[in-house]
Amino acid sequence: MSNLTYEKIKSEAIQFLKDNFIMEIATSHDNNPSVSVVVYMIDENLNFYFITQRNSYKAKYIINNPRISLVVWEHLKMSVQADGVVSIVEDVVKKDWVLNAFADATTKEKNFWSPLLRIKNGEYIIFKISPTWMRILDLSTTTIRQDLSPFTEINLSDITPKNTSTKKIRFLIMDNDPILLKIIKYKFLKEKGWESIITTSYKEANEIFDREKPDCVLTEIIIDDNSGKTGFDFIKDIKSKDNGSNTQVFIFSELSQKDDMDIGDKLGVIRYFVKSKLTLNEVINEISQILFISQNSK
Repeated sequence: MSNLTYEKIKSEAIQFLKDNFIMEIATSHDNNPSVSVVVYMIDENLNFYFITQRNSYKAKYIINNPRISLVVWEHLKMSVQADGVVSIVEDVVKKDWVLNAFADATTKEKNFWSPLLRIKNGEYIIFKISPTWMRILDLSTTTIRQDLSPFTEINLSDITPKNTSTKKIRFLIMDNDPILLKIIKYKFLKEKGWESIITTSYKEANEIFDREKPDCVLTEIIIDDNSGKTGFDFIKDIKSKDNGSNTQVFIFSELSQKDDMDIGDKLGVIRYFVKSKLTLNEVINEISQILFISQNSK
């Protein structure tokens, strides 16, 4: 394909995306696929934006797995297919732009009434899709040559900046049960790719924290290591350290009294999980949502 032809197709595709506002997105949860139709907006870097209810299934699925596929198409015109990574839009200026663009999009068609317009009191969440690849299919012709692919892949490197961040989340986990520690370490790595250092010792936990400087800490409150210390003492130690303020601390404990939870809140714990009330998978998913929001809020 000549550069002239490629540039023409790319230009037409960008204009096609600007002229349209409905796309289909595919998400997945526990290996189960889900498809939704949403109103979208795009910016000059070909990032897609859409709005949905904060408690919708697709919002929950996306937060748990931010990989997404999408298609925008129109009969006898064009089909644009893409994969991308989703993040949450928190920047006030960007949110205003998305909301204004959404209002413009929903007035393009007479009698169009998006279900989202029924959402009140800010019960919505704005997602941004940064494409990782994109391809175009010309639907204006029904002629398909067997010696040529009907798709044109768009080089996004000259349009969108690449995200080169490969930093992995690292946990320090302290608990009394060495078997549970190994299970958590295995599940964290298998399910989310999180690396973990585990210990049953208060003293060793402090030494590991100083040496490894983990991103997150998950700790039990009850520590049976003859130190006379508790998980609360360990959290106080963390918060007093230079790098402690940037560490996200979670409690995973047998203790379920409100007084204990209140102490956790006062110490700045992100979330207090009671072992008898949640499965490990539920804990992992909740932590994943929290980390996703904190890492991708913009």
